[in-house]
Amino acid sequence: MKKVAGSSFRWGNDLFPQSPDKPENAKYNIDDVEYVINSLGYREKEFEESYHQYDELFLGFGHSSTAGVAIPENDVFLRVVERELPNVRILNLAIAKASPDTIARMVACTIPYFLPRCKKLSAIIMWPQDVRREVFLDDFHESVTAYSDPPYKGYFMGIDNTSCKYNRDKNKHMVELVCQLHNIDTFTVPWQMYCNAIDDQTDIARDGVSPSISWHRKFADEIIRQINARAQEK
Repeated sequence: MKKVAGSSFRWGNDLFPQSPDKPENAKYNIDDVEYVINSLGYREKEFEESYHQYDELFLGFGHSSTAGVAIPENDVFLRVVERELPNVRILNLAIAKASPDTIARMVACTIPYFLPRCKKLSAIIMWPQDVRREVFLDDFHESVTAYSDPPYKGYFMGIDNTSCKYNRDKNKHMVELVCQLHNIDTFTVPWQMYCNAIDDQTDIARDGVSPSISWHRKFADEIIRQINARAQEK
């Protein structure tokens, strides 16, 4: 993200050459999609020194679908939730191509940082596909998917259903433990809802792959339902 930090662009393949979000693949002619990236590389405003003016600060974690690929900024589900809840702020910390490893690392790093900078802190998570891995080598430093070039020979021989389940479960447990340690509530887009969104080829985003605006609305409604249920329990 360094090459676009502090800038803006209109098509995903301006950042990732392999991205299906490019003019020739556009399913819908949506002109108001603009990716405005802050100086730290997130599709978000510049971070503030303090968020104590809000009743609650939410940190949003996920991959490209959470960042809102091929979706106008105002229609990304995190922005919808932010608009519909009184006096809250949601930071979109999604990372394109993120893996479950990425999410767990981000939660562990960012929650202790933001915790003293707000009245109340919570997390919203959309988990990526568990086949993805985060691999750090001298010449490879991003998440690996089934469509990526392997970081080393024979890499994909070690990925199967058992290893995927282990990778997913150990990262989810790590997130649960970190959030419990800091008394952080977590709200999650149900995995099956996300799967339904990317499988729904009758209602898809501009790139023909990502969840549509209407699916982002459904994600937002579900997160708001979970937040309201928490309020009733307390």
